[in-house]
Amino acid sequence: MDKKNPEVTNTATDESSSQKSDWGYDSPRGLKNLSREERASILQSAENIVKSYRNWSIGVGLVPIPLVDIAAIATTQLLMLRALCRVYRVHYQEDRGKRLTAALAGGIATPTLGLAGASLLKAIPFVGIPAAILATPAAAGASTYAVGKVFIQHFESGGNLLTFDPQKKKEYYARMVSEGQQISAR
Repeated sequence: MDKKNPEVTNTATDESSSQKSDWGYDSPRGLKNLSREERASILQSAENIVKSYRNWSIGVGLVPIPLVDIAAIATTQLLMLRALCRVYRVHYQEDRGKRLTAALAGGIATPTLGLAGASLLKAIPFVGIPAAILATPAAAGASTYAVGKVFIQHFESGGNLLTFDPQKKKEYYARMVSEGQQISAR
């Protein structure tokens, strides 16, 4: 165990690796062993994380510099994924998180192109920034919401970052983008 953070296991020195423990990094807290109340609490925490980071993404979408906003939104989504991994006690690897979120968001052309297009609007003198201020935050919020909901579904079903297949989540991601757009428009 890490003395500073008792939830962190040092697999190099700790004999109880994720393969031996339902509570290891690569298993979502052994959810099947938890009570309904505990599972509901974990799910509520995860939903709150998604809501919070969706709101942060909406704010980050207001960054007036083209493509810098996209990088900031991607960073926000990675921070959300790390927070979700912490709630579900799934081992987080930043490089894998980057690849998975990019593959997930990049696998659906419309939201990704909409977000990039809205960002690039900012480069058009006079009309670009006002137009982008209307488009980018909503697209950012919807995309972040969808990424969060997809990972919640995956972790709730017992998955981890190693078992995540973005291709299998495309349809659900697209539905969650639509749901996120409705929520962000409120």
